[in-house]
Amino acid sequence: IFFRSSREKMSMDELKVQDVFNWARTKKAAQLSHVGPDATLLSTLKSMAENNVWSSPILQADGKYCGMIDITDIVNVSMDLLGAGGVEGWKDIADAVLQRKVIDLQEEYNCIPNDDQANMTDSLPTVLRHLFVRTTYHHITVFQDGKACGVLSQNDVVEYLAEQPELLGQKKECPVPKLGLLSAEVLSVTEDDTVLAGLMLAKKSDKREVAVVDGDGKLVGSINATALRGLTDLGELQLPIKEYKEKHKVPAPVAVSLKATLKDVVAAMGPSRSLRAYAVDEQGKPLFWMTLNEILRAIVNSGWELNNVTAADVCKLAHGGLQVQTLSADNTLGDALKHLAENNLLTAPVLRKGQYIGMVDVMDILGELITCLEDRQRGTLRENEHPAGTYQYAIADKEVFAEVSARGLSTLKYTAKDIVEETTTLHDAILNVFLPYRYHRISVLNKGNVVNVLSQRDIAKFISRYPDILGDRGQSTIEELGFMKRRVRTVSHRDTMMKAFQIMYHSSSRAVAVVNGKGRLVTNVHAGDLKGLSSFYHLRLMICFAKSQVESPEDYPPDAIPLPMPLTCTKDETLSSVVHNMMLHGHRRAYIIDPEGHPVSEVTLSDIFKSLIKPGVDRLFSSK
Repeated sequence: IFFRSSREKMSMDELKVQDVFNWARTKKAAQLSHVGPDATLLSTLKSMAENNVWSSPILQADGKYCGMIDITDIVNVSMDLLGAGGVEGWKDIADAVLQRKVIDLQEEYNCIPNDDQANMTDSLPTVLRHLFVRTTYHHITVFQDGKACGVLSQNDVVEYLAEQPELLGQKKECPVPKLGLLSAEVLSVTEDDTVLAGLMLAKKSDKREVAVVDGDGKLVGSINATALRGLTDLGELQLPIKEYKEKHKVPAPVAVSLKATLKDVVAAMGPSRSLRAYAVDEQGKPLFWMTLNEILRAIVNSGWELNNVTAADVCKLAHGGLQVQTLSADNTLGDALKHLAENNLLTAPVLRKGQYIGMVDVMDILGELITCLEDRQRGTLRENEHPAGTYQYAIADKEVFAEVSARGLSTLKYTAKDIVEETTTLHDAILNVFLPYRYHRISVLNKGNVVNVLSQRDIAKFISRYPDILGDRGQSTIEELGFMKRRVRTVSHRDTMMKAFQIMYHSSSRAVAVVNGKGRLVTNVHAGDLKGLSSFYHLRLMICFAKSQVESPEDYPPDAIPLPMPLTCTKDETLSSVVHNMMLHGHRRAYIIDPEGHPVSEVTLSDIFKSLIKPGVDRLFSSK
């Protein structure tokens, strides 16, 4: 049997890659079109044009798979070399790029992935989630018995589903607004603009497409990878879109109404093999667009389970191929602080003779200093004493700074519990490591070697990118999720930075809220304020001066100095909204404020992670 009969009653979960691949192969050339790593980009473009494709697998002479090259990879590299100054010299730059080899794109620009592959017998939903949805590959190479046999695209899957809409299940009659698909606003150009101008606008906005509208704003076309199919002369991208469409076949855009169901959108996008569907108003003006990636996500996900995500998945999204910065246990605390500052880090793994022994955090180093300074003054600041326990600097404190800086990293206490393997699921990492020990960053190992550092913010970034993980909780409010009970620690804007950090040190927290004389939130002090610092001398300053947003804060009364506001929310905001804003603004907590601006509670990433794990984790938290 070449492919399974459509008459067979099947569910999405039963499908294999081969079901869609073999079906798609009946509609296009069965022979695999590929290029070699030493082929020039010009010959690659010509090969794509001859085979009517816009991506191609890269295979060595012995059949070894090297990755997938996309026509947009070539165009994007050319635009990067052009820069943002204009289009002058485009033709010369493009021609020079086309003389380069395929392998150059990987070696010099690292833009050719080689993990975009699946086997015939792989589960289709799993491949959709891990390759098409999470890593946003549009094409993947399909293997059988270790040999590349063809290409499967997002379009193939959607076209397959368009012919068998029953596979969509109950979601097929769901209006797309309820699936969260109408969120991306449309980028647009006119037909008088050049194709290159449209592509540069898309790249600047980290998109892969722009809409083309007429003088009245009505949707008349789009510029994306399919519009480049058959192109062999990149100089033609300087043509106005109107002229370009006369020389090249540019597919018409897919437009749907705001009331369209998932079945309607799939039915429209399947046969047309479009990359996006535009939601238009009654006048035909584009309001939002829906990508194939977003549509496939809506189809296969009903709330992702954290057991489907590994530490490696999260690190790949957060860091890419970033090299891990490590420290030797033979370094001094001063050396470690300098290293962290130079690399703009707060934490780094520590190795002893190449073996991992634990993590050092800038707060660990500051904690050593605080302990020495407090001992020197014969008084330790405890949390319940902090209103009267302000630390006062003395001239001899420089000796303490020098003494602490000279200590070795080996004098600190380490634990071997702040590690996970690359294959550890996100669920297990949160449940067994982050929550019980309140770590903010942990090391990720592969065969005993530290290959990455995973932080709470990395996880939040992943969740923000794929909010399906939140499931039904995403639409629950802060109050409904029970986030109104956390105590907010505060200091005055006239207190010193050191006092704030003393409170954080003794309460094992990473931030304190800063309020004015009326108790209103004006800023906060957090561990991130130490990033990039190679000394702690400025901590003697009052918070209002240390965190001022003006060059000369001394020209203002302390109560009037502009300060950076932390992220805030109300008790009625949804969890999905709070997570999105945390990542948008780079925060790891949001303060819940009342109508007068007083902080009444706070939501931290730990709280959010706790809400994602089963209720049994309540025992992991104290009332602190």
